[in-house]
Amino acid sequence: MLLERLESKEGFTNSERQIADYVLKNPTKIQNLTVTELGSNSYTSKATVLRLCQKLDLSGYSDLRMTLIKEISEKDRLNQRRNGIHIIRIGGRKSVTLKEICHEYIVIDDKNHIFNVESIGTYTAMIFV
Repeated sequence: MLLERLESKEGFTNSERQIADYVLKNPTKIQNLTVTELGSNSYTSKATVLRLCQKLDLSGYSDLRMTLIKEISEKDRLNQRRNGIHIIRIGGRKSVTLKEICHEYIVIDDKNHIFNVESIGTYTAMIFV
């Protein structure tokens, strides 16, 4: 995985390590940065970012961004599963408002405890992430 390779920094130059550190500390910002902005924000250059992409066997910066977004999304999904949160839909509608969520969804944890309406607000953000 790309995230693991960035964390290990194996075979990276000092400048490439700076880029990896910036990406790992700011993973959600990467999707909105250009290659030039990433170079600037990591105190390196566009050329160094592109060399790192090549070193990581990526076709370019777009590939880096898309792969990161995909891996971060998958990691978030796995973390939610590990935290034992399961959401069961009981309504047939495709979208719901915050008020409706209390009536159309049941939220249970890994021990099959059902959350009441007061506690469901705590988990609403997890449902829509």
